Amino acid sequence: MEAFSLLPVLYFRKLGCPPSNPPSLPPPLRRQYCYTPAQLEAGQTHDQLWNASQLQLATEGKLHGFLRMYWAKKILEWTESPTIALAVALRLNDRFAIDGRDSNGFVGVGWSVMGVHDMGWTERRLMGKIR
Repeated sequence: MEAFSLLPVLYFRKLGCPPSNPPSLPPPLRRQYCYTPAQLEAGQTHDQLWNASQLQLATEGKLHGFLRMYWAKKILEWTESPTIALAVALRLNDRFAIDGRDSNGFVGVGWSVMGVHDMGWTERRLMGKIR
């Protein structure tokens, strides 16, 4: 079990991200696309690969590792804040993924959205320090 997952009080808070790499994203006005949780759950975005990934997750319960990282990072890119992205990604992961409600599933989403267990990176235009 991941040590980070032993702190459930921090799960849905940006405070749960590592202090060396806090999420830093531009304000919502700079996002080209912004979707509601319902649109994301239904796989109704402009991105066909992401929609297919969400459909596969919802029907089969799993995604390939790289595709899962893409899936979670797009949620981060398309929601209003890192806090909302974390909540939406965890809710979808917990509802549809075979490893939902598991420490490994949480840490996988945390890595994509909060940079859990990742090293710090330089700021980028859209994704900030999250790679």
